[in-house]
Amino acid sequence: MIDYAFELDNGKKVGFKVQFNRNEWLTEDKALFPEWTRMAFQQCTICPFSATEHFYCPTAVDVKNVVSEFAEISSINEMNVVVRVQDRTIRKRCHAQIGLNSLMGLLMATSACPVLAKLNSLARYHLPFASFNETLYRTVGDYLIKQYLIKAEGGTPDFELIGLEALYRDLGELNRCFLNRIKEVAKLDASLNVIANLSSLSMIMQISISDRLKSFKNDLI
Repeated sequence: MIDYAFELDNGKKVGFKVQFNRNEWLTEDKALFPEWTRMAFQQCTICPFSATEHFYCPTAVDVKNVVSEFAEISSINEMNVVVRVQDRTIRKRCHAQIGLNSLMGLLMATSACPVLAKLNSLARYHLPFASFNETLYRTVGDYLIKQYLIKAEGGTPDFELIGLEALYRDLGELNRCFLNRIKEVAKLDASLNVIANLSSLSMIMQISISDRLKSFKNDLI
């Protein structure tokens, strides 16, 4: 479990505990779920679920409390964020957008969405407030470890990162669709900026993975 605690300058304190293998969207009283979490509401174009069989979007259900708590908070509001990950505690003074970007990315990567589930292994080694280069390094490293294990078990590995580029195309589309979903509830811009940033990151990653990797050459060789 990973614990996020936010303390705003107005004295408001909010905490979120992120657990893995969540099934909340299946077992919680569905009468409590807001309209915008319904599967058919702005459903992602690449969603493999049927809205007739799955009434709610698992990712929307997982982030609904965060979006609700920060719906009226501007992205430039200052706050203190404390993240407890396994045996370490990380503290940062930052804008709401930075803290929420870290939490929302973790929640989405650990949701029951089949597309986002491909990021679950990264989430298990979560790095709060990661920079672009840190995210690139971790993402490619995570993917290559999986390919090594596939090869070790007699499968065909993808060391050309073709599958990773395809994944980030899917993530870009998913985040674009998800932004439309939460526009209905976020009154100011903090939550919207978070999803927009995740979408931009997905697009950058899938367009320039090979070129971006060259920037590590002097550090690794």
